[in-house]
Amino acid sequence: MKRVLAMILAAALSLSVGITAFAAPEEGDYMTEKEIAETIGKITMGKGVLELNAAHPFDADGKEISDATSDFRSDEDFYVTSPYLAKNPVFNDRDLFKVKFDKDDNANRFRYVLIVEKKFPELSGIWEPYKNERIVAFRFILNETPSDEEFKISGTAIFTAKKDIVAFDSHKRFEEATDALLAELKADGTSGYVGVIKKGTKIEIPVEGFVQNTKYDADYTATAGDGGIVVKPLKNEDSEITWEDANDTLAKLSVSGDNDTSKMAVKLSTKWYPTAPYTPLFANQDAFIRNFWHNPEIPSTSRATLELPVPYVDEDGELTVEEDDIIVYDVSSGQLADITSKGKFVTNDDDELVFSLKTRQLGTYIFASEPIAVPAKAE
Repeated sequence: MKRVLAMILAAALSLSVGITAFAAPEEGDYMTEKEIAETIGKITMGKGVLELNAAHPFDADGKEISDATSDFRSDEDFYVTSPYLAKNPVFNDRDLFKVKFDKDDNANRFRYVLIVEKKFPELSGIWEPYKNERIVAFRFILNETPSDEEFKISGTAIFTAKKDIVAFDSHKRFEEATDALLAELKADGTSGYVGVIKKGTKIEIPVEGFVQNTKYDADYTATAGDGGIVVKPLKNEDSEITWEDANDTLAKLSVSGDNDTSKMAVKLSTKWYPTAPYTPLFANQDAFIRNFWHNPEIPSTSRATLELPVPYVDEDGELTVEEDDIIVYDVSSGQLADITSKGKFVTNDDDELVFSLKTRQLGTYIFASEPIAVPAKAE
């Protein structure tokens, strides 16, 4: 059976690259065009192209992405393989193959495309037989976008043979085509030898998929760090968007809807970016950051109310910093500003002390217990 060589050539866009063999090959050593055509669908699971959405993608643990038959969110980090690719570590062998990925549709949406070999302990469904084994898979990491528009991503994974490589139909799979090996194969008619993949052969596997963020209407509760979500408040109604982590409420936005509400991305991060110019300014104190990704404009003609619970609270709900000592900074276009006087500290319905601010655009907010020297704004 010549399925391994078929795998290598299955998605090749050009069939002009030759297969060489030692001495005079037997008639059956060469794959026919029919055999190649039959295997093109097999490596791409019957499609001719590796369709990302329909290929049973999974996450880093091996959990299948439940809504994979629909579009990916723009913040997805997912893995895709096929039965042929999974059990062929040669694709991750940098001594035998040079690997690159040529981006096509919406190239800027790709952050990284990698070929990896690892264990995925929670594989299930069609991948369950591989759950305790190392398998080969593509890893796709997308660049997050704030839109809910659907877009296509596509490209071609190109594996270029760095040496002449012997292909087998047995567990040996692939091996460098040395003179000694070729002599051995010539003398051994039962070795499972298929042929030699010539140095410079390009094995091209086209892939494509569709991406669209999830959209919600009206009230929504988001988890800090989660992206790929867009919210549209209802017309002429009040809406609330709440951000939480595993333990606490981190922010709440109250919006008064009108006749022309628009959509907004709702990702909130609490992580400090080491390279941000403002990060070193807070290194010597206990400061907290609330970074609304993409600084979204509020979808309302009236100013919305943002409530940020004060983070200086102990397990008993008591303040660990005096209210008068708490300072709130805003980072806008890289400039740091003290906005404490632009809002007010109030107690909400849950008896929590929050910083309340009227705003038309969400930004990056920093709670500090000590004042800092704010850099002068560049002229």
